Amino acid sequence: MAKSERITAADEYSIARLVAECRELGTDTDAWQTRLVEGVRTLTNGMTVTTGPMPVLNLFSQYAASCVEVGWPSIEMRKWFHDWSKVPANIAAHPASSRFLSSPEPSLTRTRRQLVSDREWETSPFVNDRLKPFRLDDGLLSRVCVPVAGIVYNTVIMRPVERRVYSPRDAELVARLHAILEPHLGRSLLVTTQPSLRGLSPRLREVSSGASSTATVRSKRPRGWASNRRPCTTT
Repeated sequence: MAKSERITAADEYSIARLVAECRELGTDTDAWQTRLVEGVRTLTNGMTVTTGPMPVLNLFSQYAASCVEVGWPSIEMRKWFHDWSKVPANIAAHPASSRFLSSPEPSLTRTRRQLVSDREWETSPFVNDRLKPFRLDDGLLSRVCVPVAGIVYNTVIMRPVERRVYSPRDAELVARLHAILEPHLGRSLLVTTQPSLRGLSPRLREVSSGASSTATVRSKRPRGWASNRRPCTTT
C-alpha cells in the first residue's frame, strides 16, 4: 500500500476525538449521532451522510426512517430518498446497495468501486436519473454488528460529482471508526430504532415521545440486560 493510502496517526487521533465527543453526548441519541455525521462528513470529505441503527440487515426502510442525516442538496432530494427507501424493490434495483445488503458479513465497509464497476455505475439509470441531477455520485457504505444491542449500525456517505471517487483508504478509515465506536453502542452511546425527533416542534416531540414511551424505556435498559443480547442476522 502506498504511503498516501495508509491510515496515519493524525487520522487515528481524529477518529478517537470524534468518538470521545460523541460519548460526551451519549444519552441523547439525536445529539451524539448529529455530531457523528458531521464528523464523518469532515473525515471523508463527503457531502451527504446518514447514520443510524437497523434491527436486521434487510430492514433498510426502517433505517431510513430513523437515521440522522446531514448534507442533502435539497429538501426535494431528501424527501425522494425517504419515499424511495420505503419500497424494497427500489433497494434491490440500486446497483451498490443491493450488493452491500446481500453480503453475508455482519460488519462490512465498501466503496462504490468495490461493489460496482465504473462502467456499470455510469450506465445505471438510477445514477443518471436520480443521483446526478442532484450532483450526487460516488458513495461509501459501512455497517458494524452490535450484538449487545441486537442491531447493525449503518453509515452511508455520498460525494458530489466533482470530487474524486472513494478509495480503499477511505473505506479503511470508516471501518476503523466503526470498530472503535462499536464497544460503546448500546452502552455509553444510547441507540434506538424509534423515529428521530430531531427537527420536530416541542409539542410534536411530546406527542411522539408519549406514543413510543414503551420502546424508549426498553432502549434505556441498563448495561448487561440479557434480553438485549441478540446476534446480528441477515434473515
